Amino acid sequence: MLRALRAISDSPEIPDLDELSGDWMPGGGIEQTPALVNFHGSLGASRNVLGVQNFTIPPYAQGGEMAILAMNGGLVSANDFRWYPYQIQRRATLDNVRILTTLRMPFEQSGLLLAVDITNAGSKTYTVTLTISIHAAVRQYPGKWE
Repeated sequence: MLRALRAISDSPEIPDLDELSGDWMPGGGIEQTPALVNFHGSLGASRNVLGVQNFTIPPYAQGGEMAILAMNGGLVSANDFRWYPYQIQRRATLDNVRILTTLRMPFEQSGLLLAVDITNAGSKTYTVTLTISIHAAVRQYPGKWE
């Protein structure tokens, strides 16, 4: 059985995970932001370049938005979104600052992983203040989920 599975997985007809990813989509062109699911829970990306919403790992559920990124006091909206089977990427450009964020859920574990890559796209030194707000309302729903 394992040999048969290995032969199937090596087939050129079966795409790898990155080949299943979507193209970059402009934030203004999508109705619903991308979401991720693993065997423990789910979450959705918000329109903020780092934001997370509806993070649910039974019996806990997060309401509202958390992990919101601001630059120089102003919220940073994602210009573009890209969904992969295992992660969501968002990007934004403000002034000479390019921001790329990656959101994942760990394999076979409860949690979320956030990465932020910041690049100065200009030719001169540019100083910014970045803040991340992690405020979240978390509810517990004991008992059986219907």
